Amino acid sequence: MRFDGIFSNNVLEHFRHPVQELQRMERLLHEGGSMAHATPCFEYLYEYTRFHLHFFTGKSKDLLMQLANLQLVEDIVDGDFICRVMKSSRQGECHA
Repeated sequence: MRFDGIFSNNVLEHFRHPVQELQRMERLLHEGGSMAHATPCFEYLYEYTRFHLHFFTGKSKDLLMQLANLQLVEDIVDGDFICRVMKSSRQGECHA
């Protein structure tokens, strides 16, 4: 099963291995599909973080995306959250 889009809201920071999870999600996309993942803004670094394993701020968001073979489409900052819209960096490959 493949999808045109995948969205998560306050999920990535809870994964033990976020790069591998993003790679797994990327493989579920149709060619040309995209993903959007919302995470808390930096201001919440020390609030409500008991279960947060990772914080994605500054260049760490870019590194996470690069390691997962994704390209930035758009960053949307909305109050307390940053939503990063991404697409696969792979071109012309068949997702089997």
